[in-house]
Amino acid sequence: IIAFNRPKSVLQSNYNSYKSLVKEDEFANQTALIIGGSRGIGEITAKILANGGADVSITYNRGHDDSDRIVSEINSNGGKCKKFKYDVLNDTLQDVNLIKTYTHIYYYATPFIFSGNKDSFSEKLFTTFSKFYISEFYQLVNHFYERKTLKFFYPSTVALDDMFGNMMEYTLAKFSGEKLIDFLQ
Repeated sequence: IIAFNRPKSVLQSNYNSYKSLVKEDEFANQTALIIGGSRGIGEITAKILANGGADVSITYNRGHDDSDRIVSEINSNGGKCKKFKYDVLNDTLQDVNLIKTYTHIYYYATPFIFSGNKDSFSEKLFTTFSKFYISEFYQLVNHFYERKTLKFFYPSTVALDDMFGNMMEYTLAKFSGEKLIDFLQ
């Protein structure tokens, strides 16, 4: 039996702690969509952008309570934020009503990445990572490019440099995702 426990979310700094990092209107021209915005770097991005005046939308898959907390915190402190449930692997963008035009897309969708085995290659795991970091991202870009969104943020990973043994499938998929970015540019 292989089982994974979703770790408890790390409590990020509160919305107001980011105020001193950005000008009040620094991102006022952004209508931002953050795919995977209910935790981690997605949550931090939402708070920074909203502090700078952006109109922010975040998506979540399993982090309903986390997304409620983030939206409430941002909106109650003068920012603009809304949320959508979106499962990258199972929902279409039309299913979740993500048909609005955004000026910026931030892509932080990810499955649990420390699930590999350093002694073998799992084609199934590689396929899952590839869907997240290549095919679904590509579909997202096509969908929003047609709606005139031209700015996409796709984070890299230290795994490309450090080559952790139990992260072969993840590392290969992220490498391929970065090559996809090169082609898209």
